[in-house]
Amino acid sequence: MSILPSRGKGRPITSPPSQGVRKVSLTFESYEVQAVTIVPEESVNGKSAFSIVLEVDLSSGRVGTRRKEGVRSITVPVEPKDIPVLATLAGRPIGVTHWIDESLKNQDDLVNSLAELEKERDDLLRKLEEMRKQVHLLVEGSR
Repeated sequence: MSILPSRGKGRPITSPPSQGVRKVSLTFESYEVQAVTIVPEESVNGKSAFSIVLEVDLSSGRVGTRRKEGVRSITVPVEPKDIPVLATLAGRPIGVTHWIDESLKNQDDLVNSLAELEKERDDLLRKLEEMRKQVHLLVEGSR
């Protein structure tokens, strides 16, 4: 997984040999950093070591699915001098480019389509129930 700034230009990325056998594609997703956590690590050669954890959530374009997908996090080892800059990422969008198996990508599309169809079905069932009530009232009124 590589992290690229949303507006930055990235270097060309090639598929690792292990993924050459599977059908994969490069995917770019936009996330919003919800929280930044600084975690002290064990000292290396007497120097202080830290990791920074970026808790990300899908950007506002897909808020409807956010609760189902949950919060993801990216952990990056950092030097103390880089902490102030990275801590300012809270609330900002970042872009993540990664390889995804084609079957998983298709599965995500199918899950999204299924959610839309379920919502449409629920609306139609609600309308059907209202129509049944109307018919019942008309039949009772004609007696």
